[in-house]
Amino acid sequence: MDIRRVFHRARAWGRSILGRTVLFSLAMLLLTLTAAGLVTTTSQEALRNEIVARNTAQAEAVVEQLALSLGKTMDIQRETLYDTDINRLGVAPGYYTDPQRIMAMLRAEDRMRVLTSSSPLIDQSFFMAPAIGKTITEGGVDTLSEDDFERFSRLCAERQAALTESDGEFYILMAFPIYSTYLKENGPLYLLGVKLNQRAIDGLLSSRTSRKEEVVYLFTEDGMVIGHVNEAAIPVDEAALFEAARMQNAFDAVAGNGVRCLACAARSAAPEGMLTLISVEPYDLVFSVLNRQGRFFMALILIQIAATVAYMIHIRHVIHKPLNKLADAFRQVEQGDFSVRIHHDREDDFAAIYHQFNRMNGRLKDLIEQVYMQTIRTQRAELKQLQSQINPHFLYNNLFMIRSLAQLGDTDMIETLAADLGEYFRYINRTGSQEVPLSMETAHARNYAQLQDMRFSSRIHLDFEPLPESLQDVTVPRLVLQPLIENAYQHGLKDTLSGGELHIGFRTENRDAVIVVEDNGPGMTEELIQELTVRLSNPDAQETTGMINIHRRLRLRFGEAYGLSFSVSPLGGLRAEMRIPLDGGEAADAQGTDR
Repeated sequence: MDIRRVFHRARAWGRSILGRTVLFSLAMLLLTLTAAGLVTTTSQEALRNEIVARNTAQAEAVVEQLALSLGKTMDIQRETLYDTDINRLGVAPGYYTDPQRIMAMLRAEDRMRVLTSSSPLIDQSFFMAPAIGKTITEGGVDTLSEDDFERFSRLCAERQAALTESDGEFYILMAFPIYSTYLKENGPLYLLGVKLNQRAIDGLLSSRTSRKEEVVYLFTEDGMVIGHVNEAAIPVDEAALFEAARMQNAFDAVAGNGVRCLACAARSAAPEGMLTLISVEPYDLVFSVLNRQGRFFMALILIQIAATVAYMIHIRHVIHKPLNKLADAFRQVEQGDFSVRIHHDREDDFAAIYHQFNRMNGRLKDLIEQVYMQTIRTQRAELKQLQSQINPHFLYNNLFMIRSLAQLGDTDMIETLAADLGEYFRYINRTGSQEVPLSMETAHARNYAQLQDMRFSSRIHLDFEPLPESLQDVTVPRLVLQPLIENAYQHGLKDTLSGGELHIGFRTENRDAVIVVEDNGPGMTEELIQELTVRLSNPDAQETTGMINIHRRLRLRFGEAYGLSFSVSPLGGLRAEMRIPLDGGEAADAQGTDR
């Protein structure tokens, strides 16, 4: 289908009542969807900011509590590192006698006990002194494990105090001396460390978790997980989570099972950056309230869509269909059916419109009948006027011819001429039907042509074809062919002294009969043909004789498609074609009457 045609149809539909109603309803629906989307987006953003602020504040509180507790322990641990007994046992044990060394070791054991009790997050404290080959804890004195000391020494090689991991356990280690250059080159003289109680750390994290679906991770400054809660609930990439937390405090994370999550991070201030706590919650949980609100909006939208569809169906039923019914009725009236009536079973505005249409249609039918009768009377009056114009004109010529023949004593020719003249006038003055078979009209025209041929046989050659059998019974108005022949004699060939040609022929074309009258009269040009055509097509022409009279009568009888047309004849003069319907003009008559 042509795109332009589709565009015009869509444009016409958009201008209709139903189209405008549909477009307006769709616009309102789109406006509602846009508003709902904006509300949802705004609410989600506000809720996200609120949850981020809450989770961040909770994470900061927890991580600061942990850092405060561990910081207190580290302060005691640092103070203990420089304790006299600890220092002498680790650096110069020979300073003591054996009994003094034993007492110093017991005092170191007490110092370890104090260090362990400094925080519930501490599981064990230990002092490792290679100089005496001992490891002192709050539980007693053991032989030093050189492997453990070497392992812990390597962990302390970079910094004097470190929160580090070894064999799945986490330690806070301090080495003496504190100078990193010495530590790297020679290693520590002794170590003081505490082992963290991961169960206590996890318990503290669990007590601060607000939702069972929330996952909490506690990282060291090196990105190692020192504690976690509900880790199995949301499997995430811990390394990627820690790296993202170093860049921003709140961000989106995707769990291993594809669940989208909201992550909030907080880092300890003192010791700075030693601990990082990250809480992770699924978005479905975070925005559960908003999801309920979204479902509520969706329900409202579905209700509005249903209401819009119902409203459009109602509009189509109460407005569009009645308008289509009225348009169909008008189309039937346009085609000439004035009997159409519209029935309506509801008492609304269309009932009044239909009632007025039915009254108008009845009135139009009466007016059309009046116009039809007036048209018939006009045709008859024009025919009588034509008869009155023809009679004197033609009678005078033939009486003069009879007089000339009488002077010559040619009684046979006088008898023939008088008989033909009598038949001629009897036909044009007959009363009764104003429509006759084409055979009768052709016989009259042939009678006229023979009368004229008696006068002009020496100057004009007459070629009158016989009427085909298929056209014998075609009905035509009376006196439509003879005036065309008369026009050829009086105008086309009047100045011809010899060699004149007049041809009358018949043919069928589709569902029409065509009668051709043409001559070889001089002076016929396309400009004259155009002028004759304009005069025929002028509805305001006042002339009611000759060919204009015939053309008007044929169009009144058969419709706008029929009548006369002119062209330059191959003979050189005027070619007049009369077109009439083969079916007698019943359908055309109705069409013409309507007009």
